[in-house]
Amino acid sequence: MTTEGGYLLPVTISSIEGNNLDALSSNRGVVYVKIQNIHVNVESGQPAEGTLIADRSGWTVKVAPTTRGDAKNLIDGTNSDVARDGGAEYWLTVDIGKVQTLTGIRNKCYASSYSPTAVEVFTSSDGAKWKSIGAVTISRSGTQYIKFSKAVETRYLKYYVKQGPNTVSLTEFDLYAK
Repeated sequence: MTTEGGYLLPVTISSIEGNNLDALSSNRGVVYVKIQNIHVNVESGQPAEGTLIADRSGWTVKVAPTTRGDAKNLIDGTNSDVARDGGAEYWLTVDIGKVQTLTGIRNKCYASSYSPTAVEVFTSSDGAKWKSIGAVTISRSGTQYIKFSKAVETRYLKYYVKQGPNTVSLTEFDLYAK
């Protein structure tokens, strides 16, 4: 039997070995075990296919309210930063203007000491309801890459910093597309 996000496996216990016969209930013949169907579609590393989207002029970027700096800094090509201080929540969402087939992410940081170490990536068809495509641990670096195991068709993408130093400072955010 399948359910959204996993499987239900019916298990029937017909006998028990040993002296503890009280463990087998006479009125409960079937137990259901739920098996989660979770596919992590993100990995650390540079995407093997696709190219960086060169024209980001139609993009709209939003950042968490606790973030310091203008969200537009992330796509302006100037390496101006958008940072979070004091461990506050840090996320950004990107509306790339139209549905595209994405293969990965490149982000640049002010310095490796200000780079996130774990992020979760979400997609959305409407910019309101988000679906996680996975979380990944990434090494501290001035330029970080995340590749998608399977290309993703989406218009909206959310990049959520799950872990990092007290101050995380991104300077540019890019997407790879087919």
